[in-house]
Order: sequence, then structure tokens, then C-alpha cells
Amino acid sequence: MIDISDYIPVRECGHKIKNDKVIVHYDKFEKTWLDKFIKPKKEKIAKIELDEIGSFIWLNCDGKNRVSTIVELSKINFPGKEKIEERVTLFLTQLENKKFIRFYTIK
Repeated sequence: MIDISDYIPVRECGHKIKNDKVIVHYDKFEKTWLDKFIKPKKEKIAKIELDEIGSFIWLNCDGKNRVSTIVELSKINFPGKEKIEERVTLFLTQLENKKFIRFYTIK
């Protein structure tokens, strides 16, 4: 697995907060030039409700915090949770794979 601790995650999707949990809004379809012609005109926005830890991580993907900072903040806010570093890293990697966030680096 690639070391992403120095990466800075930035949200690429909108969200709302309901009952202290984040609901991520994202485009269900791939974004290609053909999509506007071949995709159905139905609702194209889907929603995912994140749990407490996922919501905390999502809100910290603000373009200011490095992954290492988010891991440390998660350890402080969720003491006693096992393998928090691995959980945060895996979750962020999944978000990036789904194009919900983008990673940046400082040069």
C-alpha cells in the first residue's frame, strides 16, 4: 500500500449534515461527454450517509489537513478504537477511488 500520510485530501462532492452525520451527494454516473446523451434523465444524484467516524474524516478533508493530521485527530476523538490509522487510510483510499475526494501533495 502506498504511504499517503503526507497527502492532503480535498472533497470533490457536496454534502449535508443531518443528525450529526454527513450525507454525501454524488453523481451516480460517469462523467463523459456521451453521458448527457445516453444516460437516463432520471435522478442522477445519489446519497450516502456516513457513520460517526466517516463523518469526522469527511469533514476534515478540507484541503488543509494532511492524512497524518486526520489520523491523529481521529485517535484523539475516538480513543479505544482499534486500528484507527488503518481504518482512516483505507477509508480515504476508498473515497479517492470513488472520486469523492482528490489527494494533493505539497511540493
